[in-house]
Amino acid sequence: MRMKDIHILTSSIVTYTGDERFSVKHPVGSDEWRLLIDYVQPRDAGLYECQVNTEPKLKMSFALRVEAAQATIFGAEDVYVKKGSTISLTCKVNVHSTPPSSVTWHHGSAVVDFDSPRGGVSLETEKTESGTTSKLLVTQARSSDSGNYTCIPSNANPASVMVHVLNGKWFFMLPVTHLSLSAPDISPYSMDSRCSTSALTPRASFFLFPNFSFPRTNMT
Repeated sequence: MRMKDIHILTSSIVTYTGDERFSVKHPVGSDEWRLLIDYVQPRDAGLYECQVNTEPKLKMSFALRVEAAQATIFGAEDVYVKKGSTISLTCKVNVHSTPPSSVTWHHGSAVVDFDSPRGGVSLETEKTESGTTSKLLVTQARSSDSGNYTCIPSNANPASVMVHVLNGKWFFMLPVTHLSLSAPDISPYSMDSRCSTSALTPRASFFLFPNFSFPRTNMT
């Protein structure tokens, strides 16, 4: 029995609901009745009760809690790409029993338009036993492609990343607790691209371009 609406779901091996997701399993010769719910959904959460028509009546209650699946976008929370390169975002939804019927992408508050005059925007979707993978590709990145991108599955919580399209020739984003740079040749204040770090945060983005020279300034 489903207690939130006092609805008898099954009796013996007979089902009393029009929802075909519900069924009962009773192995022959056993004293076990098992209520099965296929493709469970958040609305199925609540209290259920098993009753045995004896004197006195026996009953046992079960609380079902349904937790929504969580989409995940691979990589860091902030993605940095050079202007003219390709933005590649991969979203994974680990829902085994009920793969999402759809996965949509939003750029800011707008749905990503794959048929826009801009062109170069495509989507690759793969559904397997382990879940669904949706890959968004945006070629020839431009400044207007910067912003928040959100992957929204039909039956899971969304995930978001922030994309930054940079016009400069170099950039350096590295949240660390310690950074050391080795510069054997300084003429003046130049450095090579050797870099060692420690205590790197799990979701850091690190880009270091070689042949960078500090501007000539008076140093004290």
